[in-house]
This record gives sequence, C-alpha cells and structure tokens, in this order.
Amino acid sequence: MIQLLLFVEGDSEEIFIKNVINPYLYDRNIRITPTKITTSIKERKYQGGVGNATFEILKKDILRFNSNQSYCGCFFDLYGLTSTFPGYDLSKNEKNPYKRIELIEKSLSDIIDIPTFIPYIQLHEFEALFFSDIEKIDDNLSHYSGISQKKKLKEILSHFQNPELINDSPVTAPSRRLKTLYPNYQKMLHGIHIFEDIPLSKMRERCKHFNEWLLKIENLSPLN
Repeated sequence: MIQLLLFVEGDSEEIFIKNVINPYLYDRNIRITPTKITTSIKERKYQGGVGNATFEILKKDILRFNSNQSYCGCFFDLYGLTSTFPGYDLSKNEKNPYKRIELIEKSLSDIIDIPTFIPYIQLHEFEALFFSDIEKIDDNLSHYSGISQKKKLKEILSHFQNPELINDSPVTAPSRRLKTLYPNYQKMLHGIHIFEDIPLSKMRERCKHFNEWLLKIENLSPLN
C-alpha cells in the first residue's frame, strides 16, 4: 500500500479526502491520511486556514512525520495564505493564476527539500471544486434556503474559463459567493454532501490543477 500523509487546512478537507478521494484510490493501492495543520505547538490546537499558522510550525510537522516509507504533502487554498508563506510575495506580480501557484509550490518544495514531498495549492479556494457542477450545488443548498439560485450560479461561472479561476477577494471568493446566494450555507454542514454528489470525474474535467495533483498521486511508485 502506497501511503501519503497529507496536511490539510480543516475538517472539510479532511472529510473530503476520506470520503471522496480515498475510496477512488483504494483499488490503486494508495491511501491518503489527512491531518489538520497545527496552529499551536504547545496546545496542539487545530484551526482551519493556513494564515492562522506560521510556516515554521507546518515545516516542523512535515519533517517530524517524514519517513522513508511514506510520501508527505499538503493541500492548502491560495486564498488565505499570508506573505510569510513561501513564494507568496514572489508570486503576487504573476498575472497567470496557474503560474502563480506553480511558483508557490516550487518554493515550498525547495524549502522542505524532501524528495517525497508533494505540495498542492488549490486555486483559489477549496469550494471552487463545487462549481464543477452547479446543479449539485443548487440541489443541495436550495433545499435549505427554499430558493433556487441556479441562474445566478450559471452567471458567475460564465465569467470564468473554469471553476478554479473564480477569484479570491473577501467578496468574490467561491465560499463568499455561496454565502451571498445561500445565507444558510455552512461549509462543514453542507459541503461534504455537495462533494459526495459531484462525480470526481467532473471535478477533474473542470479543474485543471486539481486533476494534475490527482494524477501525481495516481502515478506514485512504492517506496523501498
């Protein structure tokens, strides 16, 4: 069994890996163990958002859990990263969003400097993957709000080539857009149901960088 220890931002990402990604990888003899990033070494607190943790704490965790028997990686949103994060300031002037996360991922790899480390930065936010299937978003969230927002979801998506490019200001990030359209939206309560309804193949088809990350995982070789 190929093992990958994956540092994630919070509960939703952890559940997504366990409930959606791992069942898909099972027949490929690959298992991902998600673990939430530490935000306080003394108290071992866990809190979503990389901006709430220093990179040094994360680096120590990665190095602590690194072994020659498993791979190690991270799964973080670009939205919410701070200037203290490797490559963040360097990437700010890059207009191409994909080039930007490429710079950040390379900076991460250079600093961690472990051959088995696999960085992943989600462009721009975890909820961008929801927009792979706006029908499933509306089916789930309109049930709670009582109002369909399918038309507005289509309008949002029409401005972007793909869901990953939905931008990242405090007003326009994918999660903020969902909260505006569906005031009752809660990531932990509703998110996993949306993810479980969307075929993984559709997320991969619509979200280029997410697909590239999953391809890397699928093509991992066993470690000696």
